[in-house]
Amino acid sequence: MTYRYRLVFSPPSKPRVFIREPRIKYSDDIHMYPQDNSLCLYYPKDFTWSNSSHLFDTIIPWTHGWIVNYELYTLTGRWHHPSVAHLPGTKGVRS
Repeated sequence: MTYRYRLVFSPPSKPRVFIREPRIKYSDDIHMYPQDNSLCLYYPKDFTWSNSSHLFDTIIPWTHGWIVNYELYTLTGRWHHPSVAHLPGTKGVRS
């Protein structure tokens, strides 16, 4: 499957990534933010975006990793990448 995504970055704000194709419905299980359906690519307590961060060694490869994990999720119904629950009662597990 081919994925198209949009990376929005306007310093000093942190980058945001949106999957454009295929259309993906929001779910807490697949690590998207409910406000805008942007991808949750990192745990803010483990990584903070700064002026010295680079898209090419953070956001872009993390986006590709998210896509791989989403494909696994569509096959198994489980998010396989280590994660942190976004909301109380959700399935994310830090490992």
